[in-house]
Amino acid sequence: MYIYQNSCIKNILLLLLTSLITAALLSYTLKTNTKVPPPRGNQDKSITPKKVTEFENNMKAAGKKLTVNRYDAAHGFANPGNPGFNKAAREDAHKKTIAFLKERI
Repeated sequence: MYIYQNSCIKNILLLLLTSLITAALLSYTLKTNTKVPPPRGNQDKSITPKKVTEFENNMKAAGKKLTVNRYDAAHGFANPGNPGFNKAAREDAHKKTIAFLKERI
């Protein structure tokens, strides 16, 4: 039980779960013609806004509907242990992701 009390481990598990959910949502979008809200931070250095726009354009060209929620935030903005943590962006991304899942589950 001690492992669950460690906030660092909790954050790692939360990030892993968030990554798995995002991957599942993207996979679902590619197989169907639906929108998916993968939250993106516009200050992200690895997945830049340019790459996100290119992905959006490719999805449109493939006839897929896609909604990308962008935030003025850094990579990992939903992680409270991250220096780029953005509470408002995290809360909005969480609200939109839960709404998306409730519509489909």
